[in-house]
Amino acid sequence: MSIDEYQLLKSKRGNLEVIPLQAEDATSGRPVALKSLDGTLAVSDVTLPVAFVTSILAGESLSEAVDFGAWSHLGLAPVSPWDDEAVISLAVGMEEDGDFWPLVDTEGDEITITLTEGSAIGLPADVASALAPWRYVKFRSGTAASPVVQSGAKAAVTVTVAGEGEGAKKLTFTSGVGGVESNDLSVRIEVAEDDTLAADDDGNEIIVKLANATANSNTAALIEEVVQALAAVGDIDVSGMTVAANTAYTNAPVSGATVGEPAECVLDFGDDKTLTINSGVAGSIFNDLSFEVEVAANDTLAVSEDDGVITIKLANATATNNKALDIQTLVQGLSVSGVDMTHFTVTGSTEYDDDEPDGTSLGDIAECELDFGDDRVLTVTPGFSGSIYNDLSFTVETASGDTLAASETEGVITISLANTTNTKNTAALIQGELRGLSVSGVNMLGFTVAESAEYIADRPAGAKASKIFETETDKTLTITSGVFGAESNAIKFTFGVNDDQTDHDELDVSESAGVITILLADTTPAKNAAANIETAIQALLEVASVDVSGMTVVGNAAYNSTPSVALDAPITAVALEGGRVAVEDGVIEEVPLTGGDDFVIDAVSMTGGDEFVVDGQFTGGGNTFIRGILKR
Repeated sequence: MSIDEYQLLKSKRGNLEVIPLQAEDATSGRPVALKSLDGTLAVSDVTLPVAFVTSILAGESLSEAVDFGAWSHLGLAPVSPWDDEAVISLAVGMEEDGDFWPLVDTEGDEITITLTEGSAIGLPADVASALAPWRYVKFRSGTAASPVVQSGAKAAVTVTVAGEGEGAKKLTFTSGVGGVESNDLSVRIEVAEDDTLAADDDGNEIIVKLANATANSNTAALIEEVVQALAAVGDIDVSGMTVAANTAYTNAPVSGATVGEPAECVLDFGDDKTLTINSGVAGSIFNDLSFEVEVAANDTLAVSEDDGVITIKLANATATNNKALDIQTLVQGLSVSGVDMTHFTVTGSTEYDDDEPDGTSLGDIAECELDFGDDRVLTVTPGFSGSIYNDLSFTVETASGDTLAASETEGVITISLANTTNTKNTAALIQGELRGLSVSGVNMLGFTVAESAEYIADRPAGAKASKIFETETDKTLTITSGVFGAESNAIKFTFGVNDDQTDHDELDVSESAGVITILLADTTPAKNAAANIETAIQALLEVASVDVSGMTVVGNAAYNSTPSVALDAPITAVALEGGRVAVEDGVIEEVPLTGGDDFVIDAVSMTGGDEFVVDGQFTGGGNTFIRGILKR
């Protein structure tokens, strides 16, 4: 098959499809698709759309020429950036470097294209028809009679002045003129030597100097004002430059005293009580300072400086004299050569502010435990730190009477517990007795005494021995010693019925070898009344070297109603029990206070101070770009 000629057959859809190349068969006269040697369909690319980009230079209104060739159908993408209304007119020419004329319709009216922001447009057929004869086309902002100069994209830079993340404080500098030239600008922010905001330039660099103390002197609007006052930087007009702040900066502008890296140190008093000392102003000079803490000789807070070492002397008794704010005031009032102390801050931790230490409560506090047995413990501390308290010790004894007392001899403090009433031996009352002592060279006013739960439940005091005896079912007698102490526990009781031939109906009470024998009258219940037994026992006066003149006998209701004249079972040599004194002699003997130590915080250096500088380079300056697509 020979091919005389071939032609492009057009699509019925108006070139909206890729069309295969076809030729007329010389024999049959019918069109036949052309194929390559490998059998694939050959197509023409002249029907494929062609994209183009041209630009209007900043300060101009007419773009560079676009070679439309044989294309006439034009589509335009959104134009950005764009000054004024999005009206575009066309200029056409026969040569790329030749003359260009406004494109008008048959009525002589200039053809314009209006774009809606964010939308693309395809030119109608009449515009395509008007464009068809022209190879070179330029795009004009506005019309030939009223061109609109395009400023182009404006360079900008955003610098983070303080903070980070969502809380970062940022300033955005935007050139007042469009074009690529502004991309050569840079900005530098530093701290002024005084409290005056200022701007300067060096080559293409804008230098902003923040007021060093007053944050409201450094608002974005005021920075913009001093920058615009420079007029030009490196031959670039900055008279229209804008400065905008983000919300974090607007809500709290920075000052030279709050940016950069101030020096800092932490003074640790233990128990999470800390003071954080900050220079308040950025600068490495503050790294040469250090802080130490000691106890003042009196109850007055004081601060002093010697050769770069700042000494805080805490009031030695009144904690509220040592508030962080009061320390800050004294630090700010110091005169230190070459160093501005007026911005220093002193911040206490929550634990410090809730309970400021005083000079005598710091360091290690001595302590001792007085153990009464069965987990009954009194913990005694002097309330103040200091090794002097390690020279004291404690002895506990039982008072001869029912009165709590404390005394001291040669560093040994003796606590005499009330012998009868345990509520007189509480920790609080003992603490009061200790604080009332006068001990040479020792402050006793801070002494504390704490009691364990077991001590609270069973505070020591003397107890009288006693025993309940059951004579018959539901009939009992309770016999109680008349004196405190364990001695009464040695007294035993035997019960029987009097079987004397002549006196068997008489109550008989006797004692032998520490055993009290009670023989009940065998006939008359009234003779065995509890009161009669009590009288008989008390008449013995002393049993086993124990005074029984105060011993008591109490019957229960059943016994008192009808005293027993017989026993359900023998009761033989049963001892009283539970008798004790408040504390036995020698149980708690000269228990020393231990662990007391003096308080000092040695010189802690300030660290981390550094000068503040932040830089940024302008970017994004450019021309106005027009993007479009061409089709036949």
